[in-house]
Amino acid sequence: MTIFALWGRERAAEAAIDGLLALQHRGQEAAGLVTSDGTELFVRRGRGLVAEALAGAEALPGDRALGHVRDRAAADEEPPDGQPFVKASGRFALVISGGFSEPESGALLSAGVPDRSAASFSPAGARRPLAAPAEGAASAFFFRLAAALASGGGSGTAPEAAFAALLRRLRGGFAAAALFPDRLLVARDPHGIRPLSYGRIPGGVAVATETPALYAVGATDVADVPPGTLLIADGAGFRAVPFAEPGPLALCSFELLYFARPDAAMGGRVAHVVRRALGRRLAEEAPAEGEVVIGVPDSSLSAAMGFAEASGLPFDFGLVKNRYVGRTFIRPEAPAREQGVRRKLAVLDPVVRERSVVVVDDSIVRGTTMRRIVKLLREAGARAVHVRIAAPPVRHPCPYGVNFTSRDELIAARADVEAMRRTIGAESLRFLSPEGFRAAVGGGVCLGCFQGEYPVAWR
Repeated sequence: MTIFALWGRERAAEAAIDGLLALQHRGQEAAGLVTSDGTELFVRRGRGLVAEALAGAEALPGDRALGHVRDRAAADEEPPDGQPFVKASGRFALVISGGFSEPESGALLSAGVPDRSAASFSPAGARRPLAAPAEGAASAFFFRLAAALASGGGSGTAPEAAFAALLRRLRGGFAAAALFPDRLLVARDPHGIRPLSYGRIPGGVAVATETPALYAVGATDVADVPPGTLLIADGAGFRAVPFAEPGPLALCSFELLYFARPDAAMGGRVAHVVRRALGRRLAEEAPAEGEVVIGVPDSSLSAAMGFAEASGLPFDFGLVKNRYVGRTFIRPEAPAREQGVRRKLAVLDPVVRERSVVVVDDSIVRGTTMRRIVKLLREAGARAVHVRIAAPPVRHPCPYGVNFTSRDELIAARADVEAMRRTIGAESLRFLSPEGFRAAVGGGVCLGCFQGEYPVAWR
């Protein structure tokens, strides 16, 4: 769920790597970068963190670039080394993220792509063509765009006409960017479910999933990409045009709650400020008889600060994060998540020993992480563990790109709060109410995973 793009920046590859490093928290599985000098595309992709996957990529030529970091959730939809998808002839590169469907059939964009079309596409460096998968919205959209361009663009000959025509067919939450040698196209879904921002740089524009990546390359006049808008950068300059009628803003709640860096601004809100407000509201709704408040690093520290402020309890750092281990939430397999928790977190014994500890976290999705955290705190000598969650229970799947697509994997979908408390082994467990969440966050967010009401129909 990550996009970073530049247009009109000298040594674009070097700057793009800086931008991708600022987005590393969104995916640690693979990274990719495509640059252009106005004539050709130059590609580098690899597995692992940006520093290893793109080692040496700063030398790629050109003043325009498109990059991506991949999480584990995307592994079944992308080439082994992740996005950008690249047409073998070098005609264009594509990054698209989120979850979306084709309205006519309700299915992911996979139908109607001839098998023979795979013969003209391949991942960078591949020795044989990339086959179109049986399903997978991102890769199928790539093939659809390539086919539309090959046929003359459908509703027009310009690439932006073909791109916009396909985007109008999608229903869901998405952000997409296509880099051609002579232009850059970037779009955000009509409800703004997936975040996307842009800023001015000398001689051009930068676009990114999160604002910190824009500031990392010196962008100014930073703003959200309006929902339903297509940004076009080419030899004529930079312009924004609507490709679809915007609907009510419905930014993904998990962006503000979990995914985004604390300093990221989305929809006029800074993630740290929102999370702190969630913590304060949580303390009002679900007070706890504890002696110290700790947060689960890093996304829950702001909420824990807010909880401590409102409750009058001291805040401290009770859990230490190993920053060289990726985020466990985005790992799809339960054993991998549990092992990731062991590697990622350690307890500061003096903070929790012989004390009643209030642990504030942003969510409980499958229960694996919190169960392990409670166990770690008890092993370190905590007398009692009270768990407070700065969001409502996650009871419904997300069709828009967050890695919980089935109710079967959601602990809150099959257990009440008391059963969940027993599962994680805490003395008490309380969640923020939907009303409290909405009051703290403000309007314009998607609450589908909490309440089962989605801004865009997906079945």
